[in-house]
Amino acid sequence: MNPLRTLFTYSALLAGFLCSSLHAQTTNVAVPAKVLDSYVGQYELAPGFVLTVRKDGEKLTAQATGQPPTRLRARSETDFEVLSVNASITFNKDTSGKVTSLTLHQNGDHEATKTSSTVPKERVAIALDPKIAAAIVGQYELAPGSILTIQRDGEKVRAQLTDQPSVLIYPETEKDFFYKVVDAQITFEKDPSGKVTGLVLHQNGDKPARKISDTAPSVKRPDVAKIPSRDPKAGPRLVDLTGKYYSPLTEQWHPNASGLPENENHLGSLPRGIQTFEGVEFDTRGVIQVNGTAAEFAGAAFPDSANGIKIGKKCKRLHFLHATGWSSDDGTAIGKYVLHYAGGQTATLDIIYGVDLRDWWVGSDGNKQIKSATVAWTGSSPAADAVGSSIRLFKRTYDNPKPELEIQTLDFVSTKAESAPFLVAITAEE
Repeated sequence: MNPLRTLFTYSALLAGFLCSSLHAQTTNVAVPAKVLDSYVGQYELAPGFVLTVRKDGEKLTAQATGQPPTRLRARSETDFEVLSVNASITFNKDTSGKVTSLTLHQNGDHEATKTSSTVPKERVAIALDPKIAAAIVGQYELAPGSILTIQRDGEKVRAQLTDQPSVLIYPETEKDFFYKVVDAQITFEKDPSGKVTGLVLHQNGDKPARKISDTAPSVKRPDVAKIPSRDPKAGPRLVDLTGKYYSPLTEQWHPNASGLPENENHLGSLPRGIQTFEGVEFDTRGVIQVNGTAAEFAGAAFPDSANGIKIGKKCKRLHFLHATGWSSDDGTAIGKYVLHYAGGQTATLDIIYGVDLRDWWVGSDGNKQIKSATVAWTGSSPAADAVGSSIRLFKRTYDNPKPELEIQTLDFVSTKAESAPFLVAITAEE
């Protein structure tokens, strides 16, 4: 994870504020559901700048205008820590117990009046037909010198305005897309023949743009050609991940953040090839990365799963060398390994944050304890060095639920929690 995260920014008060997530983790306090319900609503921090509080299961999230939601962790019944950010929120009540406002504690105390006990309906993305995605790709002229470029990134779509970062957009209908990182939407327009001819950007008004090109520059991806060839000495128990890697160890594959060295957030210091960590041999050559909501908000377009990893043998145990980008609450299921056996049976090995792994940045969640795994390796990178941190990987050993059967393949699947798990190596112990 890159350890800097933008939180509620408005005018000069918090403009451009980036804060480190390397702070102490506090105990999560159980708050009655009815109390959490009373906090749901919209709070005005400044004209046009609203903090929306939603209930997500048994927890709360807060989302500032034009920014992604972030989880709140209870420190008391009224005080909440903003997860992974150096800020907190206090909910204020009148003498009758009614919630009337909140106070955001970040660079001072900022009170926001509660203006509504209801919240806007969250936009929901639909599955995108590849033909539709292909049709909208291109460049659209909003004004002279201002081009909005629409690109394919695997199964997802990106939009990039001239001199601005490339970010993901999500289909709400076949022609209507929305951003998650800002309060904006795009509607694509077609001529009578069905050809996409333009779009309208809905952001502080409606801005039409005509399509001037049906092509767009390719999205830059990590160069998997740089991944070393597999050592001929690597036996079948060191699972061959060739063809499944998302990135080499030596390239940054997570989105960059202001304040960190460009393209220097990587696993380049990890020894490559056949290596022993915590008494287990692994074949370490690259990274398999799957999705998470924080990664999407940061601009990544990681796949939701990596399927069909060939195992092709019986084994008693499976050793995984893995970690995650972006932290979650302890106990959150962030992914799973699905085992496919000969004969058609399956088994699932859950990946639980705080049990099976943690964030790869040491101290990113303020907690070094891990219940069922061990820290297999710690190292450095220029990005981590820049903020006085380090990086790590975890070894998690799972007993094979069906050791009498051959495991044919394995799927590495994200649950789309906040964290985005990644896998470096697998070893099957006979």
